[in-house]
Amino acid sequence: MFHPLFVCFQPTRGEPHERVDTVYRTQNRKYSEVDDTSVTIKETTMTTVFVRAKVADFATWKAAYDSGLSFRDAAGVTSASVYRSVDNPNEVTISHELNTVRAAKDFAHSNDLRAAMQQSGVVGAPEVWFVESV
Repeated sequence: MFHPLFVCFQPTRGEPHERVDTVYRTQNRKYSEVDDTSVTIKETTMTTVFVRAKVADFATWKAAYDSGLSFRDAAGVTSASVYRSVDNPNEVTISHELNTVRAAKDFAHSNDLRAAMQQSGVVGAPEVWFVESV
């Protein structure tokens, strides 16, 4: 299912076809429509950073995570998901999608993120890895 993120121009019935710029997002990919007379779909690779961590108390950690939306937006996070282990309710895995590998690594290694993780109750060093959609 495609969800428009923004539309720069959308012609209405009866108007001549003009340039249409619409970006759609699916679960793991971003598709762009840009063309003068017809729609062309172009796939753009995104980078996802996964973080697996143990937390002292899930409810406390989750409240802190939810309050950090503006920080994630400023870092360029375009999509995020939180997962909780079925075997250990205080073990979480988080995915953050960003436009580039550099942005993902800058986000994951930032001092602000490190401080936020300590304040939210992350116990020990988290496991971090990066992947690209293919």
